[in-house]
Formats: sequence, structure tokens, C-alpha cells
Amino acid sequence: MSLKQSLRESSSFRWLWTALRQLRHVGSERWFLRNAASRSESRTRRTILRAFARIHRRIWCAHQERELLLMADWLLSHRSEALPGDMVECGCFRGGSTAKLSIVAAETGRQLIVCDSFDGLPPPTERDRVHANARGGTVTYVTGDYSARGVDTVRAAVARYGALQVCTFVPGYFANTLPKLRVLPAFVFIDVDYIASAQECLKHLWHHLAQGGRFYTHEAGVIDYVLGITDEGWWRETMSAVPPLLVGAGFGMGDAASQLAFFTKTATSAATFER
Repeated sequence: MSLKQSLRESSSFRWLWTALRQLRHVGSERWFLRNAASRSESRTRRTILRAFARIHRRIWCAHQERELLLMADWLLSHRSEALPGDMVECGCFRGGSTAKLSIVAAETGRQLIVCDSFDGLPPPTERDRVHANARGGTVTYVTGDYSARGVDTVRAAVARYGALQVCTFVPGYFANTLPKLRVLPAFVFIDVDYIASAQECLKHLWHHLAQGGRFYTHEAGVIDYVLGITDEGWWRETMSAVPPLLVGAGFGMGDAASQLAFFTKTATSAATFER
């Protein structure tokens, strides 16, 4: 066995490599600290930065670190006093993003509603089985991908690393749970992979989103997905509205946040028309 192979298979080496990557990451995220509006907020942001790095080391996450920091930055700049409303997360995998968002929810005086089957993806339709990436290649989905292995896994992750007291967990598929959800969010984050699932989230959450609120989505670099959630025919037929601008469509918010994009609820995007 070569030295390179030995190092790759060494748990000690993997731990050291992860720690070094985190140190490099903290240095590269000074923008997050510079955006603080006060000394008090600067201290809060330092705490959040350290907590996020710890969570990313300890929990298997399906997102890039900067993606959650970008959302945290926006939430810290739009606290509940100025923009009332809670937070909704749809699709949480093992709870890494949930733990991070719960910390920000607690800091900004919001509740976090977490919606997921907690048992992985449902069977994909033919349209959602394979998607094309903007950067090349394809991504294939199968039933059960991204399973949390039960809601207790996510709850335990948040209890250990986040702020469990601000969280409400809503198990089940979105088509069954979101129509019954009674929430007026200021922030929504969906990481749901399927076009069909994203459209369910939009159908049941967009009209309730506060004006000025943001609806973040993962899969910004997946061409089929982006076309599906911005389809003008679907928006006119289902939402009685025209699709709003999706900031980050195609390539996300830069190389370090390549799957993150968002809609902003404005007076124009909130307007509906008569069919």
C-alpha cells in the first residue's frame, strides 16, 4: 500500500485534514464578520461561525458551508422586529442545516418549522429521475435517498448542536403536510431535489411568505430543476402569478455556494392576475 493510500485510510489523517479545511474556511469567511452592524452582533456572528463549522464537521451535510452562512447573514440583517415571521425548512437530511438554522432562529427571535419525510425521498416521477447539471453531467435520484433514518435522528442532532427549543418537526410528504401548515414565514429554505416537491413547497408557502421575505432553494445548478420552478405556465396556472426572478439560477451564489438561489417576495412578485 502506498503512502498516499495509507494516509487516505487513516482516521487520524482524515480528522486532521477536516480540521485544517475548517481553519481555512474560517479565515475565508471574514466577510460574515465584517457584515455585523454592531459589536454585539459581531460577537454573535463569531459564535455562529464557530458553531456552524463544528456542525459541518460532526454531521453529514448535503450543503456547502457558505450556503448556510449566506442565509444566516440575511436573517441577521432582517430580524423579526423589522420583518415579522417564522422560518420554514423543507428537506433537512441528517439535520445539519436544521441545527444551523435553529441557532439563527433563536438569535433572531423566530421559530423554525422543519418539514420532511425523515425517511428519504419518495419514488421519483419520470421527470425527476435524472436531472442535468449546468456545470455538466447529470444527477440521478432514487427512492430513499437522503434519509434521516427517522425524525429522532434530526431531533438529536439539533438537541446536541443547535437550539431545539425553537423547532417544530412536521413528518410526512409535503403534499400531505404543507396544506395543513398554519405559518406566516419570513424565510423559507427548501432542499428537496425534485421539481414536483419544490412546486408543492411553492404552492403552499409562497403566498403566505411575508412581503420582503426570501424563499431560498437548493439545486440552483440543476438545469431541469430551475426550469421547473420558474416555469411560467405552471406559475400562471397554479399560482395565478408570473414567476419572480430566481437570483442565482444556474450557478448559485458563487463557487462556494454553487447550489443556492432565492426568490424575494416583492409587491410585484406578490401580485396576482385574473385567469
